[in-house]
This record gives sequence, C-alpha cells and structure tokens, in this order.
Amino acid sequence: MQKINQNKMEQSLHKSERYYLFTGIFFIFFGLAALFAPGMTAISLTVIAGYIFAFFTVAGGTVGLLSSIDPDTHNRVLKFVFSLLNIVAGFIIIFVTIMRPDIIATFIVYFIAFWAIFIGILEITASFELRKLIKNEWLHIINGFFSIIFGLLILVDAFAGAIALIILLGVFALIYGGIYLSLFFKIKKLNNIHEQN
Repeated sequence: MQKINQNKMEQSLHKSERYYLFTGIFFIFFGLAALFAPGMTAISLTVIAGYIFAFFTVAGGTVGLLSSIDPDTHNRVLKFVFSLLNIVAGFIIIFVTIMRPDIIATFIVYFIAFWAIFIGILEITASFELRKLIKNEWLHIINGFFSIIFGLLILVDAFAGAIALIILLGVFALIYGGIYLSLFFKIKKLNNIHEQN
C-alpha cells in the first residue's frame, strides 16, 4: 500500500514539473514589474497587482482542478479543494475590483495578506509529503514560512502605503519565484533519475 502511494506521489510530481517552472517564471516577471514599473501611481499598481493575483489564482486553480480529475494524482481531494479555493479567490478579487473600486486598494492589501498566510500553511503541510521523495527538501518549508511572514508583515504595516506594499510584494515575488524554479530543477533531476531506472 505504501509502495502504491509512493508511485502515485512520483507520478503526480512528474506531472507538476511544468507547474513549478511556469509558476517560478511568472513570479519573477511579476516581481520585476512591481519593482521597476515606471510612472505608475500606487493605486494603479495595487489594482494591477490585484488583477495579476486574480489571473494567477484562477489559472493555477483551473490547472489544479483538471489535474485532480486524474486518478493517478496524489491527494486528489485536497488538491481539488485547494484549486477550487484558488478559483473562488480570483473571482472575488475581480468582482470587488469591478463593483467596489473605492475600496479595492484596502481590500487587496488585506486579501493578499490573509491569502499569503493561508498558502504558507499549505506549503509547509505539502513539504512533508514532498520530503518523502526528495531527501533534505527544505525549500517548500522555507517558502511556507516566508509566505506567512510576508502576510503578517502586510497586516502589521497595512497602512504604510501602497508603494511600500508593492515593493514588499515585488521582493516576495522574486524570492518566491526563485524558490519555485529551484524546486523545478530538483523535481526535473528526480524525474530524470526515475526515467533512467
């Protein structure tokens, strides 16, 4: 039974290889855009950050939802619920942006903060499963703690201004993207070893 579960985890990890690659690239581009976007106001940057966040959660949730249908996917129910929450979160951002533009900046600040904390907890939980396949795998745990700290920093300093939020978001995105790219190369190496065997 344990061997079957491990095989499912390996198959699931193999299928998620591109997810880690595209997620890492996306966050790095987003981080650079947030830090170096010229001539944009704080509010417009916050709204754009909200739209990008919405797009990413909906797109990532859709990919995860389709993946959870595959019977070989490890922890299908957990992945399904998490993916569904991602999609709902994205549409909430879009809805509030359209219907209540007057509160969008404040809403996005708090929403991203709580979502980062939530994602961080899930990252740490997922790391224990991943460490069964990749020895000395700490990147997911570091990513999770970093995400929680990022969310708490936003909550503590929520009124420091949108510019500060964008800078913090940009730095977070660059580090987050770098960690995901590192995970991609680790998973790719692991997959190559399994293919050779």
